[in-house]
Amino acid sequence: ARGGRDVVVDARELRAGVPRALYEGGARLAVEMLEVGDYVLSATIAVERKNVDTGDLDSSLESGRLWAQLRALRAHYATPCLLLEFAAGTRALDARATSTMSLKRVPDRLAKAALEYPDVRLLWSPSAEGTAGLFRALGDGGASPDAAAAVARREGASSRASRFVEKIPGLEAADARAAAEAAGYSLAGLARLDEAALALVIGAEAARRFVAFCREPLVVVDENTDPVAPARKRARKR
Repeated sequence: ARGGRDVVVDARELRAGVPRALYEGGARLAVEMLEVGDYVLSATIAVERKNVDTGDLDSSLESGRLWAQLRALRAHYATPCLLLEFAAGTRALDARATSTMSLKRVPDRLAKAALEYPDVRLLWSPSAEGTAGLFRALGDGGASPDAAAAVARREGASSRASRFVEKIPGLEAADARAAAEAAGYSLAGLARLDEAALALVIGAEAARRFVAFCREPLVVVDENTDPVAPARKRARKR
């Protein structure tokens, strides 16, 4: 029997060199079709791997796919990670020093993703063997991943709920995940939490802002009296 750590691997990653390097390093691999993440290292750590040399990173940034993947990672795992793997002689990803950000450049797009998801750990590795070593270090000490639970995690519905929650005052950024965990990952459960219970999880000020937002009167805007509505209608007709 192999004595290494368990790692859940997305079946589509078998074409890369990382699974072989993990196996040769003693890891026990559970190969599954994963919708969220490429590698699950523990009950709380999952990694999305992007290769710089093959254009994998470029295409994910160009299509916007990376944003959906990061949203799903942070919705399901306490420690979401984005790994950038590159060869020693690869092109540089450092951005030029300019006063503006251009989303036509890969480094600027990557910087935008990092700014929008500050709780996603950004990792770098120069090879498959380096990635395997990094994964072993990250997984040490954590509870082994549950392959069935990893397979059950879905990107779509949880991501839509996460995007909604992230826009609510008091629940921005990392606070949203803590609140979701306390509420049992349910919007109904979140609505039932009182201010004192939320304060223990996300802090008194964030809890105050959330409760104040929930208690604001719901105003229904009549398009006949809303001065902005005609402009919106005109814009749709163009």
